[in-house]
Formats: sequence, structure tokens, C-alpha cells
Amino acid sequence: MMRNGQVWQWLVLIFLVFLWLAGGTTHPAPVVGLAVVFGALAVLALSVWRLLARPGAVPRLVKQGFLLMALVTLVIAAQLLPLPPELWTRLPGRTTVVEAFAAAGLPLPWQPISLSPPATRAALLALLPGFAMFAAGAGLSHRRWPAVTRAIVALAVAATLLGLAQRFQGKTSVLYFYPDSASGLAQGTFSNRNFLAEQLFIAIPFLFALVFGELHKRRMPVVVAGAGLVGLFVVMVGLALSGSRAGIIFAMLALFLSLFLLVNRGADDTAPNVRRFILIAVFFAALVVVQFGMIGLLRLAQTDVVSDYRTVIGAVSWSAMKTYFPWGSGYGTFIPVYALHEPPATMVSSYVNAAHNDYLQLLLEGGAVTVVVLALFMVWVAVGAWHLWRQAGSDAQTLVGRAASLALVLFLLHALMDFGLRMPFLMGLFGLCLGLVAAGPKLHSRHHARAARSPAGAPAAAARPEIAPARPPRQGPFFKTAAPPPGPGAASEAPARRNPAEEGPA
Repeated sequence: MMRNGQVWQWLVLIFLVFLWLAGGTTHPAPVVGLAVVFGALAVLALSVWRLLARPGAVPRLVKQGFLLMALVTLVIAAQLLPLPPELWTRLPGRTTVVEAFAAAGLPLPWQPISLSPPATRAALLALLPGFAMFAAGAGLSHRRWPAVTRAIVALAVAATLLGLAQRFQGKTSVLYFYPDSASGLAQGTFSNRNFLAEQLFIAIPFLFALVFGELHKRRMPVVVAGAGLVGLFVVMVGLALSGSRAGIIFAMLALFLSLFLLVNRGADDTAPNVRRFILIAVFFAALVVVQFGMIGLLRLAQTDVVSDYRTVIGAVSWSAMKTYFPWGSGYGTFIPVYALHEPPATMVSSYVNAAHNDYLQLLLEGGAVTVVVLALFMVWVAVGAWHLWRQAGSDAQTLVGRAASLALVLFLLHALMDFGLRMPFLMGLFGLCLGLVAAGPKLHSRHHARAARSPAGAPAAAARPEIAPARPPRQGPFFKTAAPPPGPGAASEAPARRNPAEEGPA
């Protein structure tokens, strides 16, 4: 019979798999979108209920994380509050709106800060998978963390196999989840190959944490190292099949950062098996990238950075941001705002749905308050990561927490050039990493473990187990340990036998 913790672990993993299957686009089908929203609300409510059931055991960083969630919700909701015309007409960038009402011969109504309230409400709902997985990850017991790691790696392997089939079947493959965006390359369950690449390179630190944790147990090291190398090979093949330039570069960065998982390991922990695994893993990764990733690297070499359209998107987004600063245009309003400010000379056949720089887009939509919220968030993440890395330990729980912090670094850096965090699955995975980092590692000190088991108010010495008496030294002709001196009342040693040959004449 499964315990409550195990049942909760399976519920979290089922929701993560559901997000992987249904959360590969920002514009899902209405039924799928509603399922994601209601599923996230259910997981969030259950997670909060579980945490409230043990308030004394909730870490301080988890409580601060919920405060940040409340702050983000309030900031977005504040953009939906109606303002009188005397106020909103004075906000930067509202001249076009005023002229539109005047041209239609309509009086100026009360308007919120957001230029598109429905889009802002949708942006708030889009955060629910991240909120839910943060609360779920924070509520998982530490011994359940390795199971979550195995699920993340397994999903990466499954995505690679799916992408391999998509690549071989071409654009007409029925395996594409979003046929309208089929590219003939590996896309997995996403609408874009770059998002598959992000899922894969995020899994690399967790794969290393899983392998290092098993090698630390020193059980079947050859099998563990071999399975880890096979998993890494599959992930790197998936990255190469996606043809993502940024994905290959971030995979190299993920490999480098994963080596820091060996920090604070004891001298006896850096076993030859671990060193061999690192060398072979780096060799395999370099081999896969060289053999299969040359097309993506060639595209990078042949593409002029100035002519890359993302540069144009960034320039237009920056200009629009200065128009609406410091109040912003409203979260979720990027598409209509960009279309309003896009020069005719830069227009293409398809519309631009993101700035490909989440920080710039948040600054455009949220204004100056975004800087404050982002600063608080970065400090909170840094404090959680610092607590994880300052504590020595090489068990599976500590390694998983550190891998989650490395994944956050990759997420936040990749947000400078793409909008993967707007995918429900990647948003949920991001929230899960935040929950693991905020929950922190379990205590490794024996003193703390004894104090936790002892009753309240009992002295520490009372909880200390009695030391077993030392085993008496073994005696006999084959042992060199000297016999203890005879105690009082013990029989005296028998006199040595006389040797007449050694005695002189009487």
C-alpha cells in the first residue's frame, strides 16, 4: 500500500507528464487550455493544503516564494483596475487610443493600464503551471526528489525518440503535435524546435546528478555509468536533430556547469568511476555535436547577426518599451503593441508573437515595476542556491537540489534570446526547479537528526544512543594482543617448566 508521500509524488509526476503532452504551445486548443488551467489550479490547491498541514516544517524560502507569487499576482491585477479618463490619458503611449475614440465620436471611458485586458488576464492564467509546480515541488519530501529527476530525464529521452521519428518522416509526419508549424526537424511535443532543445539541455544537469548520486552509493558502477552515457548520448542526438544553434551552445554550457556538482564532495567520493564517467561523457558530447550538429553550427557561421530578424524584433521592442515606460502597455499585450509600432519596411508574412527576449518583453509590458519584481526574484533565487551549494554533501537529495539551481541558471540565460518559459510545460518545469531550490537540502548532520528524533525539551545527551562496550581482545597463540593483567583473586600463572639442560650442576 502506498503512503501519502508516494501518492503525492505520483500525482506530481502525472501532472508533469500531462504538461509535457499538452503544454507545447502558447495558444493551445480551448479544451486543452482549460484542462491545463484547471489541472494547475487543482495541483496548486492540494499543494497549499499539504503545506498548511505542517506549517512548522515549511522552509522560510518557500514562504518567501509564496509572497513573491502574491506580489506578481497583485502587480498583474493592478493593470486591470479601471482608471478615469483624467488619469489614463496622461499615461505614456495612450495618444493613439485617445485619437481612436475621437475618430469614432465616442466619449472617453474608464480604462485600465493594460491596453488589452483580455490578454492581461490570459497572461495571469499562463503563470498557473509555474505556480502549481513550485508549490508541488516545495511540498515533496527530499527522498522523493530522485524520482522527479528520473522523470525529467525520461521525458527528455522520450522527446528525443519522438523527434527522431519526426525527423525521418519529414514535414508530413503525423507525429507532429502542431502540424501547422511542422518544420521537418525534431520538435518533440512543442510547436518549435528551439523549445525541444531547451527541454533537452535542461535535463543534462539532472542526468549528471542522477548518475553521480548512484555512483556515490558504489553499487554497480559500471552499469550506472553506462546507462548515464547512453542517456547523455540520446539527449545530445536529440539536440543535434533539432538543428537549434542556441540549443547546442547551451548544451555545452550545461555540460560545463554540471561538473560543478562535484563541489564539496569528500576526497573518497571522487572515485575513479566518477572521473571516468566525466571524461567519457565530455568525449561523447563533443563527438555527437561534431558529427551531427555541423549543420546547425554552419547555419550560425553563415548567418549575419545584423541580418538576423531577431535583431530587428529587439530594436522595435526597445523603441516601443521607451514609448510606454514607466507604466508599461500591460502584460500579455506584446502582439498588438508590436504590430502598432512595427515599421512597414520590417514587416514579414507572419506576425511577431514575442520579443525573443523575455526581460525586454516584460519591461515593455510591465514598465518600471518589472525591474523591482525581477530584482527581488533574482535575489531570492540566489539566496536559495547559495544555501544549497554552501552545505557539504554528495547524497542524491543535495545533488538534485544543485542540479535544479543549475537548470535555473540555464533557464534565465536562455530567456535572453527566446521565450521558452511561455510554454506551459517549460513554465511548469521552471516552477518545479524553483520549488526544489527553495525547499533546500535535507539536514546531513547527525546531531540535527538526533535532535529531530528526541522529544521536545529533552537534553541532547538524553537522545544520544549508548555506546556499545568494546569487544574484549581475542586471545590465543595466533593473536598478538597481549593478555590483560590478572585481576584480584585470579589464579596465578603456572610456573615455567624447568629445562635440566639449561641448568648448571647442582
